[in-house]
Amino acid sequence: MLTAARFPFREVIGIEFSRVLHRQACDNIRNHPREHLACTEIASFHTNALEFDFPEGDWVAFFFNPFPEDVLYRVAQRIVDSARVSKGRIYVVFANSDRLPIFRKIPELKRIYPRGPHAMLLRALAPVPFDFFVVETEEAQPSYA
Repeated sequence: MLTAARFPFREVIGIEFSRVLHRQACDNIRNHPREHLACTEIASFHTNALEFDFPEGDWVAFFFNPFPEDVLYRVAQRIVDSARVSKGRIYVVFANSDRLPIFRKIPELKRIYPRGPHAMLLRALAPVPFDFFVVETEEAQPSYA
């Protein structure tokens, strides 16, 4: 969350099922120097991702190898359903996972490939592999500009 908050997002939200990890996230948020952040609206929620109400409009979901396959499939489907309702652009960043075939089962999740200097930096500096998706529904047609 703190890495995301270095960028000018309106807000950064973390969802943590583990009470211990949620408390650690809250401590990290509370103790991190605000002058290093471009976004200061940061919150961690101790909840189940299957019960969390996703925001409306445009947003980015970041996953670092988060769930067992069955849960990931249901969360991904909820993201698609959210895009249909809110008509927003939803991007999904997936880090370090062997569960990508699950995303291929959901036609509205389209894999995208970064291009240009950012793509080269990502490949050179990322500590783990990253994959990017965008939700494409009839209700929410994204712009890749």
